Amino acid sequence: MNPLLHERDTVVGVDVGLESFATFSNGEKIENPRFFRTDEKALAKAQRKLSKTEKGTPERKKSRKVVARIHERIANRRHDFAHQTSRMLVF
Repeated sequence: MNPLLHERDTVVGVDVGLESFATFSNGEKIENPRFFRTDEKALAKAQRKLSKTEKGTPERKKSRKVVARIHERIANRRHDFAHQTSRMLVF
């Protein structure tokens, strides 16, 4: 057994859902973070700029990187939230 983990007397069930990120059997909820909603405007603007650029140009390559970076940032936030939440539940 891992020495960092503590013995607990309480047991709680977890239901992962669509409306809330997680609901516990004791009634507590962890709300769904809306990471896409926060970057939605920046992503839309970058995608519009990308669609206007001519294929094969250096400007298009640069625009593709901007769009990819926004997608990457959203994915990183989701991953970080899931990791932090799972660590919080275990400890």
